[in-house]
Amino acid sequence: MKINERCYVVYGLTMTPPWMVNSGFVVGDNRTLIIDSGGNYLSAQTIHGYAMVARPTNTLLVINTEPHSDHMGGNCLFRELGIDVYGHEGIDRNDDQLKAVKEGYNDAVPDAFRRTHHEGDLVFLHTRFVNPNMRFREDFTLDLGGFEIQVMMTPGHTPENASVYVPSVKTLYCGDTIVNGYVPNLTVGGVDDWHKWLKSLDRIERLALDTVVPGHGEVMGGGDIKSEVGRTRTLLEEAIQSGVAPTETG
Repeated sequence: MKINERCYVVYGLTMTPPWMVNSGFVVGDNRTLIIDSGGNYLSAQTIHGYAMVARPTNTLLVINTEPHSDHMGGNCLFRELGIDVYGHEGIDRNDDQLKAVKEGYNDAVPDAFRRTHHEGDLVFLHTRFVNPNMRFREDFTLDLGGFEIQVMMTPGHTPENASVYVPSVKTLYCGDTIVNGYVPNLTVGGVDDWHKWLKSLDRIERLALDTVVPGHGEVMGGGDIKSEVGRTRTLLEEAIQSGVAPTETG
């Protein structure tokens, strides 16, 4: 879906229930930056197709906003095609971890007979965990032709979380630093990480954005951004006070 003259979102990519994951891309005059490669090879094919249709003559680049599989599982396709993938230097996944992801996905298949036949594995056809080949550890800019985008460190959900800011259209792709509708995933961190997350939210708010593309859920604008940031901040503050992630209290 086209958001504005430079930015697109790809909705509805599959992941373990109840999650659906977003990808997106920013189109410059001669380079297109894809933000997150989806959870598997097949999702990456979909993302690649949309990006190529939007600007067929552009060179493609990819960035992972975090190390979780739903945001980097499609790296394998892009690296097969010789496309550079940017990611934080702390992203380090392997195929033993992919095996665990596949087992978790298959366990979520409702029908027991289908589970015994490992039909969940079909979601990961041709998928391998391939780490980014272009590493970063701090903010940087990329020239896409005609304008620059800014990669911002926004840790909290994981220490490696990054966001992509497009100043010319005041649009931010924030990965899972902000999600829309879903309960933010605090379970992979602790109190120190949650404090850093609050600082990342402060940094995002100072941008006075028109549009936010979250890692999960619908694109947000206007008051919806303020509302979702406020909800995330409240959950983080409650978790810091209790020392327990909200999904671990039920």
